[in-house]
Amino acid sequence: LTYGEFDLDFLKLILDKHDPGPGTRFMDVGSGTGRCTLAAALLRPSWALCTGLEILPEMTAYAREVHAALLSSCGSSSGAPLARCEFVTADMYSSDGGDAASATAADYDLLFAYSTAWPSDVGDSPLYLRRLSRALAARLTVGAVVVTVDKRLRAEDGFELVMAYEGENRETGESTAYV
Repeated sequence: LTYGEFDLDFLKLILDKHDPGPGTRFMDVGSGTGRCTLAAALLRPSWALCTGLEILPEMTAYAREVHAALLSSCGSSSGAPLARCEFVTADMYSSDGGDAASATAADYDLLFAYSTAWPSDVGDSPLYLRRLSRALAARLTVGAVVVTVDKRLRAEDGFELVMAYEGENRETGESTAYV
């Protein structure tokens, strides 16, 4: 696995353009240390839930620690409001039904995946994410919005490209967000 942190200014731009509104349920697929999940919760305090889904338990544990520290600091009168957050160790690709977060991905309105370093399947164009496309197609409800970075979901799996945004990414120089 390759780890990276997404540019928060670029995330804000994406959320500003694709905010479903109050009550939104947001999932960061491959959330790592929870940075984007927490940023979304701070930027959109009216959202119902911001979930970080991460396969590595150590990363999930760290995200929970940072979240607890943030909640502690927000307890003061000068603290910023934030949407409810949760961090779950789970595998989006699991099909055994025992994986609560991946099984309930259908409950989310907006999903985000910083997929720059995610592998493309052998034989596929390096621009597409076949495995993620299939996993999400099997779980999401019609109308859910998915944002991937530098790699796209496949039309063959029922995904329609609505917009593409170029933006600064301090890790890669520039990235494209596909909505």
